Amino acid sequence: MYKMADDSSIRLKNDGVKTFRLRKKYPSACTGLFWRPDPRPTRPLFSNGHFDMENWPRNGALLRGIVHEVNGKKWLKCVEVKQRRLLRRTTWDSASGASWLPFEYGEYYLKSTESSG
Repeated sequence: MYKMADDSSIRLKNDGVKTFRLRKKYPSACTGLFWRPDPRPTRPLFSNGHFDMENWPRNGALLRGIVHEVNGKKWLKCVEVKQRRLLRRTTWDSASGASWLPFEYGEYYLKSTESSG
């Protein structure tokens, strides 16, 4: 079952785009998380663009995108990424059409950068 996220803890902005940081639960040798294809069952695999294998999010990267829920799991459809080493820049890099990330995967999770208060 596919639906836009309606969890009361997720507040979508006017355009539906929110900002998250790629975080780790514990130290490991991994340096980031590769993009995933569109997880929605109605979408054929790789039909929505190509993977950007050079600009996949590294540890601490900022990600902008739209929150979706697919089969009970939260996913982020990324539209922009800013790598940790480039956080002082004012511009963001566009993400390809195939730039999806799960909210939790192994030691990784996405944390909102917006205050809850």
